[in-house]
Amino acid sequence: VLVILPEAYPTQPPQCSLPCPTPQLSLRWTSDSTLLDLYRQSQEQLNRHDKLFSVLDLLDTEAWVLEPENPSRADTFRRIAVAKHVSILVQLDPSAPQAIPDCHLL
Repeated sequence: VLVILPEAYPTQPPQCSLPCPTPQLSLRWTSDSTLLDLYRQSQEQLNRHDKLFSVLDLLDTEAWVLEPENPSRADTFRRIAVAKHVSILVQLDPSAPQAIPDCHLL
C-alpha cells in the first residue's frame, strides 16, 4: 500500500494506492479519521479481490506464465505458454474471476 500524506494532513486526506485492479482507494475521510481507518479501508478493498487473487496465484504457480514477467496483484491478465510457439492470453474479469475468462490464442 502506497500512502502519501499531504502537508495539511490530517485535515486533508492522504492519497492511497493499492496493488489491485482498482488501485485508487475511495477513501472515506473526516477530520476525526486516522491512519488506522485508512488501513481498515485498504484491507476492505483488498479483501473484495480475494477470489481474483486466488485465481491469479493458481495460474502463476500451475502454468508457464510468459507475461507479465513479474506479475502484480493489479495485473488481471496472463499470457500462458501452451506449446512451442503457441500461447494464450487470458484476461480475467476482476468482478467475476471464476467466470469464463476472455481468451485469445497467440
